[in-house]
Amino acid sequence: MLKRKKNFWAFFIVIIAVLITSLLPLIFNHHYYYIDDTQNGAIGQWFELGKNLIRGHIPVLNVAAQSAGNYVMEGQWGVFNPLTWGIAVLVYLCPSFLISATIIKVFFLVLLGTGSYLLLKSFNVGTRWAMVGGVVIPTIGFTSYVDATSWVTGLIVFALLPWFWWSFNIRMQRNSLFILITFIFGYSIIATGYVYGTIYLVMILFGDFIYQVCVKNWTNVLKNFSISLPLALVTLAIYLPGIITSSYGVTSRNQGVYNFDFLSPTVGSLFSSFLSNTPGWIDTWSGPLWNNPILFITWLLPLVIFVKPNSVGMNKLINQFGGSYIAILIMSFFLTFGPDEIGPLRFPVRNFSYLAFVIIIFLMFTLSNSTFVVNSKRILILVIVVAIGIYLSWSQVPSGGYTYVFNGLFILVITIAIADILSKQRHNSWAILTVIFITQLTIVAYQHYYMPNSQLPDYTTLKTLKEVKATSSKLGQNSGNVFVAGRMNPKTDWNQTLFSNIWYVGRIKTSAVYSPIGYQKYDKDLKKVTAQGQYDVSAVDKLFSIDKSTGKPLVNLLQIDTIQIVKNGSEDARKKFSALTLKAPPEGWRVVRNTRNIVEWQRAQVKNNVGSVSWHSKNISISQVRQTSRDVYIKVKSVNGNKGKIVLSRVAWPGYKLIDSSSKTKISKPLRGYLLTLQVNKSKSGKVIHLKYTPPFYNEGLLLIALSTIMILLLFTYMLVKKMKNDV
Repeated sequence: MLKRKKNFWAFFIVIIAVLITSLLPLIFNHHYYYIDDTQNGAIGQWFELGKNLIRGHIPVLNVAAQSAGNYVMEGQWGVFNPLTWGIAVLVYLCPSFLISATIIKVFFLVLLGTGSYLLLKSFNVGTRWAMVGGVVIPTIGFTSYVDATSWVTGLIVFALLPWFWWSFNIRMQRNSLFILITFIFGYSIIATGYVYGTIYLVMILFGDFIYQVCVKNWTNVLKNFSISLPLALVTLAIYLPGIITSSYGVTSRNQGVYNFDFLSPTVGSLFSSFLSNTPGWIDTWSGPLWNNPILFITWLLPLVIFVKPNSVGMNKLINQFGGSYIAILIMSFFLTFGPDEIGPLRFPVRNFSYLAFVIIIFLMFTLSNSTFVVNSKRILILVIVVAIGIYLSWSQVPSGGYTYVFNGLFILVITIAIADILSKQRHNSWAILTVIFITQLTIVAYQHYYMPNSQLPDYTTLKTLKEVKATSSKLGQNSGNVFVAGRMNPKTDWNQTLFSNIWYVGRIKTSAVYSPIGYQKYDKDLKKVTAQGQYDVSAVDKLFSIDKSTGKPLVNLLQIDTIQIVKNGSEDARKKFSALTLKAPPEGWRVVRNTRNIVEWQRAQVKNNVGSVSWHSKNISISQVRQTSRDVYIKVKSVNGNKGKIVLSRVAWPGYKLIDSSSKTKISKPLRGYLLTLQVNKSKSGKVIHLKYTPPFYNEGLLLIALSTIMILLLFTYMLVKKMKNDV
């Protein structure tokens, strides 16, 4: 009972400590957790998902979003993930996106800290050092300044991984009933759709499996397999639709292995990773340096200089860590310092948090299983290590030299002080936690006082649903399918237009939304210039160009109703804007808004039927019965001759099929390489064509998810009954 009470208070202290360090950045920047991809990606995505869930619908395909509308292939929409559903509903119901984003980020940082504490305890790290690990892991530089501020799905899977690893350890060590908890956390990581979380989850399972086989512990091999198999099925269900779709060569991602050293750290960065203000030595979008301490691990690293590991501790290290730790260490090192593009894997720096994570785990285990020795020789080594760290940081940013010296001297002094206290009071070291926590708080405060902003861009996005509605209303009550050409200026244009996934919040049908993948030929033809959904101004000329195969302008084939032209970007783009907007719009179109930076053209008659039939050959007479996002029903009145063609304003994603149709009526080569096209045989005269979209491996994936869940529930029930019988 006393031990449980002690663990409860330790867990509670970790919550409070992480909560404080997570809220501290808000003192210096109240929208610290609401920038970049959280603004233009996650919030709108969650809002759209939440809106659909509230209406009892799981979105699979958004026709109006075109190359950005394949949500199952995108993966990170989390359409199969109850955890993401909960987040999405929260965002949809909360009137302030700034508040909801902050709540979500702080929650997962606390989850990361508490999970890390439990994981360290499962490795038999002492309570004190497990608490320290739980407090410092959420302040890893990349986690704090990148994942927590912008790349939120990275934060989510990173926060869940310690919980998965902890529950897996408990299951393997002593409690088979933890299979259900392990599955829940594992499923949540995989179904979030952020591939790095899945990679390291696989490393935990694979590394342990190899270790158990090597030591010939066949009982544990079976335990490992009983959780690995269901999670493998879930992984296939989540990732195979995207993999199969990409295999058709339609997406915009490179598939090879390349190295341009972009967002790619160097091994040398580890030698200054204890300095809380060390710069990120990597090539970025804005130059050769990231002016945040994204490669900071923890200021406690130099403390290892004063340890004297005991033999018992080292034996425990081998027995406790097994293969999982080694597998994650190898993989995180390889991906952090490897090529910057390996198929769909980009930006090696994304792996730095995982490398820092395993380094801190090893550090805490070592500190927990060692005595401390302070002498002049070790102090000299510390001085040399700190001097090297200061020099490496100064060599990258000479202007920051004095700050590195100050930071290094502070860490030098506090490290010696902590080591000295521990060397004298090893068995009465609870007081040292206060010193460590105060130092941790001081260092975090120092970081955010001097560097209150992430280097990632702040788009000064509208922060409330009310503000977004005020802007979207300027498009009118019936804007139909909207195409946005040109790059809006986030510093001046929010009262005139929206950007990226904020369009979802505005409830506007448009392709100008975020997609890191896209449909290659669509994006190229329409001159898409950023993943955030921005198209070049010259795309307007392309829209009114005549398609040679159909004789129709592209704007008609895409069934666009409103064109918003935005003045911004390069000088060339501004000239194109002026050239376009000084002349009258084409016949059948009218100017509905004309401001200094925004001009809107709209059809004389808005049809609002994107996704339907946009052209058919003259020898066919048809009427469209109805359509949904995934289904189209077309009544073929007559076909003169053997066959004819129908074009729909839908991107031709792999997965479209004709239901109950002869082989002579079929899906043919896409018009312009991306518009869905049907070849209709005369036998269809007087009949209805049913066209349905089902993502590759979608139905099979649902069956695999159901099968994996049933497997886990049956195993859990069996183990629970067995335990109850043994307890009688």
